[in-house]
Amino acid sequence: MATYVPGSETYLPDIKPFTPDYKFLSAVLDVRQDKYNTNWQATNDVYNKVVYADMSRKDTNEQREQYVNNLTPSLEKISGMDLSLAQNAQSAKAVFAPFFEDKLIVRDIVKTANYRDQMKLAERYKNSPDADRRKLWHRDGVTALQYRMEDFINMDAQDALNAPSYNYVPEANIMALSEEILGKMKPPLKLKVDHFGVNSDGSPNTDWIVTDVNGEKLVGPALQIIRNQLQQDPRVVDSYQVKAYVASMDFGKAKQADGTFATVDEGRMAWAVETLTRVQENNVIRLTQGANDLRKLNNINVRWQNYKATNGIIPGSDEDKMLNENMSAYEKIKMQMQQDQKIATIIDTPPGDLKSTLSTAYQVLMLTNMNKDMLDAAKSYSMRDMESTFRVNPYAKMDKQYKYDMRKEATRSQNNLFRDSENDRRARKLAEDKGEVLSKEEKTKEALLRKALEKPNVERGDSKTIEFDKKGDLYKDEALDFSNKSSKLTKVQADQILSSLRQVDPMGEIVDKKGTYKWSIELDGKKVTGDMAMLEKVLYSKVPLTDEQAADEDFMAAYQPEYIYQEDIDRIHDERVELMTSVDNNGALNIIKSHTSEIINNEFSSLSTQMENTQENVNTLVMTHSNMLAAYGRSSVKTNIEAEKNNKELIGFKENGYPSIFQENESGVPIRLGKEEYADLVENLAKERKLTNYNRGYNDGNDDEYYMKEGRNVIEYFNYEEYKRPDGRIGRRQSKSSPNKKEGVKNYKISTTYYTDQFGEKVRAQDRKMSKIVNDKEVKLNYTVAKVFDSRNARADANFIYDSYNNSFKDGLNGKLSDEIGIIETGTLNSALQGLDNTVGNLTLGTLYKGDFNPNSINEGQGAVIYTQLLDQMAYSNSLGIKPNFYIGDEQDFDNDDTSPEAEAFMDMVRQDVIADMQSANKKSTRTSARGELFYAPVYGNAEDMDKSTMAYIFKPTEDYVASKNKGGSGESQWAGLKEANRRKILNGGITIMFNQKDDINPRKATDNFGNSVVAKVMGSPNQTYIKSIQDTAGNPAGNYSISRINQNSYVMNYQYSTYQEGGTYISSVPMVKEIPIIRETGGFKALNVNEDGIIVTIKQQGLFNEALKKKDKSLNSVKGK
Repeated sequence: MATYVPGSETYLPDIKPFTPDYKFLSAVLDVRQDKYNTNWQATNDVYNKVVYADMSRKDTNEQREQYVNNLTPSLEKISGMDLSLAQNAQSAKAVFAPFFEDKLIVRDIVKTANYRDQMKLAERYKNSPDADRRKLWHRDGVTALQYRMEDFINMDAQDALNAPSYNYVPEANIMALSEEILGKMKPPLKLKVDHFGVNSDGSPNTDWIVTDVNGEKLVGPALQIIRNQLQQDPRVVDSYQVKAYVASMDFGKAKQADGTFATVDEGRMAWAVETLTRVQENNVIRLTQGANDLRKLNNINVRWQNYKATNGIIPGSDEDKMLNENMSAYEKIKMQMQQDQKIATIIDTPPGDLKSTLSTAYQVLMLTNMNKDMLDAAKSYSMRDMESTFRVNPYAKMDKQYKYDMRKEATRSQNNLFRDSENDRRARKLAEDKGEVLSKEEKTKEALLRKALEKPNVERGDSKTIEFDKKGDLYKDEALDFSNKSSKLTKVQADQILSSLRQVDPMGEIVDKKGTYKWSIELDGKKVTGDMAMLEKVLYSKVPLTDEQAADEDFMAAYQPEYIYQEDIDRIHDERVELMTSVDNNGALNIIKSHTSEIINNEFSSLSTQMENTQENVNTLVMTHSNMLAAYGRSSVKTNIEAEKNNKELIGFKENGYPSIFQENESGVPIRLGKEEYADLVENLAKERKLTNYNRGYNDGNDDEYYMKEGRNVIEYFNYEEYKRPDGRIGRRQSKSSPNKKEGVKNYKISTTYYTDQFGEKVRAQDRKMSKIVNDKEVKLNYTVAKVFDSRNARADANFIYDSYNNSFKDGLNGKLSDEIGIIETGTLNSALQGLDNTVGNLTLGTLYKGDFNPNSINEGQGAVIYTQLLDQMAYSNSLGIKPNFYIGDEQDFDNDDTSPEAEAFMDMVRQDVIADMQSANKKSTRTSARGELFYAPVYGNAEDMDKSTMAYIFKPTEDYVASKNKGGSGESQWAGLKEANRRKILNGGITIMFNQKDDINPRKATDNFGNSVVAKVMGSPNQTYIKSIQDTAGNPAGNYSISRINQNSYVMNYQYSTYQEGGTYISSVPMVKEIPIIRETGGFKALNVNEDGIIVTIKQQGLFNEALKKKDKSLNSVKGK
């Protein structure tokens, strides 16, 4: 029990009641709640990611649904756990671990999230208020994301695990990038070029100097800079790869949709193959052309470097510009070829599976499109800040002063020359009088007689000089004349092509800097290479004649060979003329740029002129022929009306659909069909039931609407060709039958009847059968006489129509129809070539070439030309054993048996007198020279003979020459043995010497007549204006002129000349104008030749003056060396 100590105080403790620390407890509870909330939120987030995460693939979405279903029991357990405890939170998260450990699900979540982010980025670009950012959006970038997400969704699980995430690829705006690169260049990329102004007709206007800044010449340098900086830029490469990818997908999906391919990949493979094939084809063409261009430019540069080393070049001169332009062109093509070769290397990679083939296609398409866009960007930049400023040419004023000074100097020189020559003339006259020296006339007379001077006087002849037949067929004659002239010109063209090849490239094509002496031309679309002998053989190949043609004397009399490659010869000749004669804006020959001026010599200039003349003749001939056909077509409209007025049946035929005898060709020119050709056309239209039989009111043998008749006794022709059988016998290969016999083809005739069975099958009598199988059953055949086309009657109607219209047409052209129908355009090829209007009156005028003949005068050279041609013609005829016919006067029939010995004797006397006049011993003789007028007539004969086959020379002596032949005596023997009647005939009509046209060797003969050369050039030029540039002996500009036709009686000439300027450039004078009337007093059309020759001489003299200035300039300022 308890004891108590006495005296001690009792201690009673002060016990206070317990008070909890609510603040502490609250803080502890808050921390625990925060842990709970955090862990709950984390668990909830994981749950949301599992249940609501964006995924695109079907398999991953199905897998998630399965996870969610399996989570329900675990989620109930988690709901009763204290999530403030870390171990409980970790246990809750572990429930979701299988979901996040599924790599495919995770990959899908990441890919889908990235896709949505990139699509939003593209949308922000598209809707951005910043214009530069908006340019980064493009359809292909968005479509590529969509296609690649679609690929991810559809690929298998293993490929999906390895599929990369793709970002949006912005548009690589090469135009903007190029502008940025080129715009930042220091100093700026610029090019300044000075040149003369240009008139509305394209000719240079030297009154103004134009300064161009930038432009076309800046494209090359700009392109090179753009390629160097952008071709490997990742922004550009990625953008163009995306475009190629989308193109393949678009194609694949479209072809799968329309059923072409079963899958998109099959379509994409087809796209890749097509793309590679197309790019390769284009690339091969570019590489081939590039190699040719590069080789040519390399040869050109070698020529220029050699020229510079030998002759020197003035810095800044036209020659220096040509050299630099060629070097620049070489580098530009070389750079392009390197790019094309890169593409070729990629394409040559052996094809593999879809992936590798697509990769190759993407790469080559990317490079191709990139090159095109870079070129466009370079062109666009070249136009940036482009400007043209005009200033007055200071040389224009100097040029006017120069012309004034030249005229003043010319006057002074002429005065000095006159004074000097007058003194010399007096001294020479004294020596001639003493017989110490021969006169100038005596020295040059014999040479003059043999010299063919420039142009003859041409006169219109009478009815003896024409072949116009009022009963003839002008249309046919014109066509034949055109064919003959064309054939002759083709031969000339072929000759000149070969000469041009030799002239321009004497050693042929250059390989490894060595001449091959082989040349290439293109014939029938194929390149032909060979030496001159081989090319000549090919070019001269002719269409072979049939046996029937060769045996036809009439055909052979007018035959001119048809060349197999005539169209190619025309084309090549035009190309060679362009090569040798085309000029730049200053009038200098373009060929100098590729071959230097060393190629220009007398032979080159002569050949160029000849080829231009031939080209002018060809163009004029074709255009004149076409114009004549068009005129004939217009005339046919009027003659058809006249024919229908005289024969009403023609109107009935026309209303029933019968065609005109004129049909337009591909060029829209109306062409008269041949009679058989027209009958073929009518027959075919009738068979096609495009026309109906016209009943003329009487029994013409067939009244059926479509020319059908009973098929009895039908005449047919079987064409065949013979061949040799193996046993040596001759066999026949038979073709189908024809109702008409074809000329020139072996055939035999049969008569048969056509029948039709109950099934509508038509057969010949000999081909009938008893029965045939129908639906596996034998059926007996019943025949009735068939209806067949009545070819004979259809063609008879066609012939009637043709003759009716054609006779009216021929009468109209020959001037035999009434004037009431209006003016009929008519003429011949020759009349049109001579510049005459298409009137009936011009048909009755032939051509005479005239010259005044005087062996003692040097001023009548054309007469000497004609007399020389007469002597040459007689010598040629004698060599053939053919004697010409001589006639006195012009009032008789020209009968081959009526040759006049007196006329022959008289012309022999003329020949002897001419020889005597040319001998120095007779210079002091008082004898009368054989003076008179000489004529050459390409066509000559009896006036009423409309089919003249002869030509003639006519000599009309002067009266004093005939009188000089008085040998004394009296009566009829007084006049050199001539009867008085014949003497008068000689004075009135002269002596006519006639030859056969087929033996004519005169260059102006009828078959070679292309009219006046100037008229031919004008009529063959656009707008009837002929323009010609003249160069100096080195091919540099000397001047130019043009001749225009106002009408057949009036022409006008414009001309100007070029002047060399220090520094190697040229300026042109102001144009000058001269009218040229075509009247008898000025020599008719000869006035055109005289004026043209005069201006050519003047311009060439200016060219010589320029050469002297250039030579002096180069001696002072040129630089030599490579």
